[in-house]
Parts: sequence; C-alpha cells; structure tokens
Amino acid sequence: MLSLLSMDISWRWVDWAIMICHTIILGTLLHLLILWEERKVIQGEPARKIMHILAGMSPFLEYFILGIKRSMLTFMFVINLVVQAKIHFEEHHPPSSPSSISNKSNSTDRTNKRAKNVYGRPADERGAGILTFAFIYLVFFTFIIEDSVTPRTLAGFAAISCLAWGDAWASIIGSKFGKLKYIPPWYRISAPGKPKYRTIEGSITMLLNCFATISLVYYLWGSGVVASSNELYLRIILASITVTIAEACSSSDYDNIVVPVTAFLCLYI
Repeated sequence: MLSLLSMDISWRWVDWAIMICHTIILGTLLHLLILWEERKVIQGEPARKIMHILAGMSPFLEYFILGIKRSMLTFMFVINLVVQAKIHFEEHHPPSSPSSISNKSNSTDRTNKRAKNVYGRPADERGAGILTFAFIYLVFFTFIIEDSVTPRTLAGFAAISCLAWGDAWASIIGSKFGKLKYIPPWYRISAPGKPKYRTIEGSITMLLNCFATISLVYYLWGSGVVASSNELYLRIILASITVTIAEACSSSDYDNIVVPVTAFLCLYI
C-alpha cells in the first residue's frame, strides 16, 4: 500500500512521447510476429511465447533504460487490463438478440481463427491466461515495485523476469523438445481424467532460466542496493528451485500469478 501512496504522478511531456513511441514500436513488432505466424514463418507455441516475452520484458526497458515513471506504467497496465477483461467477457458471454448472435458467431469464428494461429488454441479455450498476465503486472507495479531502485523493486523485477523469460522458454523447449513427461500431483487430483503433462526438459529450462534472469537483474541493477553475499546467492538458488516446482504444479491459466508471487516471496521475505 505504501508503494501506491508514494507513487510519483508528475508526468512530463517527454514521458508521454517516450511511452507513445515505445508502444508503437512494440505494437509493430507484435503485428509483424502475427504476420510471420500467419505466413507459417513461425507457428504455434513459439509464436505465443515470443509475444509473451516481448510483452513481459518491455517494462524492464521502459523503467530502467527509458526512465518512464512507474505511475505511467501502472496507468498503461490499467488500460491493458480493462481491454483484456472486455475481450475475455465478450468471449464468454454471448449476446441475447438473434441478429447480434449471428454477428457474434461470425466475429467469434474470425477471432478464433486468428487466435488459433497466434496462440495455438481458439480464443474461448485460452482461459484466464492473458487476463492474469495483465493483472499480475498491474499488481506488481502498483504495490510492490517502487519509484526508485530498492531491494523490493529488485525482487519485484526479478520475480516478473521469471514469468516473462523463464516460463516462456520452459514452454517452448518443453513443447518442442520434451521427451521425458510427467504428471504433477496437482493434476492427478484436479483433473484425473484429463491429465496435463509437464516435461523434464521444460522444467530444467525453467530452473536454469529463473536462476539466470534473477542473477542478471541483481547484477545489472543491484549494485549499491543489495550487497553481494552468500545469503543472496542461496536465496537465488532456492527461489529458482521453488519457482520451478510451483510452475510445474500450477495450471496453465494461473501460473502467471503463481510464478512471480512465489519468486517475490522467496527473494524478499
């Protein structure tokens, strides 16, 4: 709550200019990715996860490199969450009138065709994944990350780096190269008739990427903020292991919440 109350909302015109330019560039890259996917240059899970990485890692550039204020990033995440919530609601609540049902059906067919190309599955099967992704970023920038680089800010960015980078690559490697499959205990209980497999290769990728990205965040921006010590290294190792286990046991819709929250608790508490 203190992070929210201390938020600097004095936006300069240059903040708006940087944010608009960066948003246009990021949107263009995402649009090109969609075109490449539709032309079968890149398909399925890799396409979805590359979009995941681009969207997830852009706040690092905006906050640390471009110097965009946290309050402006939070404002952008609010807009993003509202848009995603509207899309999610429309996908799961059909209209009532016959004409609108017909129009909705045609629109849904087109949306599902595009969504299946880009995300690897129809829009109505994507669940809450995209919505929870937008929600967790808003929560972190509102209540955890601060206007200046502090130990809590570092832990927050390290946590979302596990989601943006580690989870994405784990999914790509696991889906494309995973041979050694296993079923986490959670899926044996929650969906016994429809098991969800994980792969050893994907989990190892998650572990290594979490360790690498957390270490990189503290190495690049932790100087003078957090002292390098054996305790820090031990926290990073334990956080990487714990996050990997948590990701393996969580559902695909809600790992966007489980992964960063688990990482932050391990690194900061």
